[in-house]
Amino acid sequence: MKRTREASIDLYGMTGCGQTKTDAKHDAERQIEQALDGSYTPSILRFPAGYLGIVTRCNPRWYAQKWEYCYMRPDEEQLPANPSTCSAYDTPADAERALRRHIAQLLIGLTEDDGMSVLREETDRRSHADYIAWQAHYRGLRSQGYDDTAAHRMACYGREVCTPTA
Repeated sequence: MKRTREASIDLYGMTGCGQTKTDAKHDAERQIEQALDGSYTPSILRFPAGYLGIVTRCNPRWYAQKWEYCYMRPDEEQLPANPSTCSAYDTPADAERALRRHIAQLLIGLTEDDGMSVLREETDRRSHADYIAWQAHYRGLRSQGYDDTAAHRMACYGREVCTPTA
C-alpha cells in the first residue's frame, strides 16, 4: 500500500498544504492574497448608556475574510491589548447585527426600552422581547426560592428560545 504524503510550508504566517512543496507554497500565497483582499477599516458604533461597539475584520491567520465585533463597557477607558471578540461572521452587516443583539441584552434594565432601540430588524425585536419576558419569569422563579437549574428549566418550559439541554 502506497502512503501519500502531504507537504506544508509556513509563508509569512500562513500555512500552505499540498502534495508538493510548490503546491504548498502556492496554497500559502493564495491564502495571503485572500486575507489581504477587502477593507480592514473598522466601524465604531455608539450605544445608549455609554456602550461602544467595534466591528472589524478578523485576524486573517485564523479567519480570512471573516468579521468580528467587540465592545467597551461604559466604565472602561480603552480596549485591552487583546480584547475578547465574537468572530467569524461572513459580512460586516452580520457582525453588526450580532453586536446590536448583544448590546440590547446588556441594556435590559438600563434603558427605558430595555435595549430595543438598538435593534434594527423586527425579528430581532421580537426575539429580544421574548428574551426580556423569559428573564422576568426566571427572576420571579428565583425570588420564589427555586435554584438556578430549576428556575431555568421552568422558565424555558414551552419556549423556543431555550436550548434543549436547559
